[in-house]
Amino acid sequence: MVLFLLFDGIGGVTHRHRQTGVALIKHLGYPVYFLSIAGIAKLLSVPAIQQSKYITSGE
Repeated sequence: MVLFLLFDGIGGVTHRHRQTGVALIKHLGYPVYFLSIAGIAKLLSVPAIQQSKYITSGE
């Protein structure tokens, strides 16, 4: 899961899959810069998932 988030975040920030991503985002009604915001959020989620210092109670 972490590797998927990492690689998808890098692809979102660098706009690696530009044609497919832009077409999908426009179809959903979001602005194109949402790809960069989502990519940055995915990259920031990787260390948050990997850390083990602050463990919360499970569901």
